[in-house]
Amino acid sequence: MKKILAFLLMAMMLFSTCAFAEGQDTFNSVDKDISGELTLYLYYADSAIATIDETVRRMNEKYPNLKFNIEHRADSDGTALKTWAAVGELPDIFEIPSMDTYNTLRKNGDLYALDDAAKATKYYDLYINGHELYEVAHTDPDDGKQYTYGNDPTQVLTVFYNVSVLKELGLSEPKNYEDFKHCITVLKDAGKIPVALFGAEQWPAMAMYDLACVAEGAYEASNAVNDGKVKYGDDEAYFKAVKKLAELVEMGAFGTGALSTNASQAFELLTSGQAGFLVNGSWHWGTVEEEGNGDKVGWCHYNVFADADKAEETKTHCVGGTIKLNNLSVSSHPASGLDPETVARLGMEFSYIGACVGGEKGYRTMVIGDYHLKGSAGYIDFDKTYATFTTFTTLPQDMSDGQLVAALGNAIEMIISGNSTAEDFMAEMADSGY
Repeated sequence: MKKILAFLLMAMMLFSTCAFAEGQDTFNSVDKDISGELTLYLYYADSAIATIDETVRRMNEKYPNLKFNIEHRADSDGTALKTWAAVGELPDIFEIPSMDTYNTLRKNGDLYALDDAAKATKYYDLYINGHELYEVAHTDPDDGKQYTYGNDPTQVLTVFYNVSVLKELGLSEPKNYEDFKHCITVLKDAGKIPVALFGAEQWPAMAMYDLACVAEGAYEASNAVNDGKVKYGDDEAYFKAVKKLAELVEMGAFGTGALSTNASQAFELLTSGQAGFLVNGSWHWGTVEEEGNGDKVGWCHYNVFADADKAEETKTHCVGGTIKLNNLSVSSHPASGLDPETVARLGMEFSYIGACVGGEKGYRTMVIGDYHLKGSAGYIDFDKTYATFTTFTTLPQDMSDGQLVAALGNAIEMIISGNSTAEDFMAEMADSGY
């Protein structure tokens, strides 16, 4: 699929000019004299700040009477959104960070159906992967309607490393599990945090577990459990995977403060040289490039949990895919007082312009336009290698079974804390029905 998309991208580039200029006209269903104050609750840190600020500036050029309040989403599990929804104070437009929260808000009628807005703005015609984005948005609702929208390229879990730190310690990029353990030992002995894990959010550790499952040949990882194809106790690969994760914890791979470390702190640990590795989504390349750290950061081409005899076989199988979570939703009762259809159309235009800004900056983007990837050799290499990936899972936090996500998150957190064993994990997941 990636190769087909790449071909389509090149073909469409030949016949398209700058998408920003063309796309503006598709949003003329919103009156340029509209006035109000929109509140957007989304990730507003690191590389996202510059892109969002430029998007706001462009929106203000077209809608001078609109004010945009950007609130940073610090909520990693949706608790804040549920609380606001309960008292009727949801932001106008917001990211939903968990499937459980998404399902709760949708079933309670807090989310506005976006199908009419997407049709009126021709939203999916603006992206190379428009059909895929459409399918993801319509995956779960039993009424067949759309309650989220997004425009990200497919994202995968990526193990980043500090190039200088590894070089100074005589280490090379790990190509298998034994290599990775050796790196962890050397880093720890040198007084470094081997792996900067932002455990204040549960998903990175969950995704690491799924990466270990993929390394054992369970290429669907927890997604197979989510889909009812298997239970964790049915396949030895799931047990071997959690044993490896627990072994890394016992080795001190994540340091003592992992569960209270947030994303920005983990990023700083890596780029400052206090840590050797960082596990994050491939979207992290945006932060790396924005901060000018492209020469400092490399990425692991092999699954770091794979045994040596499975390294080549498993390297093209990925944790990740087109994501639904952290897409945007619209309140069915917008705080701005504007009607939700207008808010939805403005939100889609905001999202589209943001994608154009990213493309102009040289980031990976699916928006149609004559954009060219820029940046470090590692970033360019990742994008080229991406075309060789063969299978993708769903990132654990994006799975449709909210109870599974909660149970898995809590069980893996106990592993990371050092208060649970691999055997405990299997028993806990069995007790939860998985």
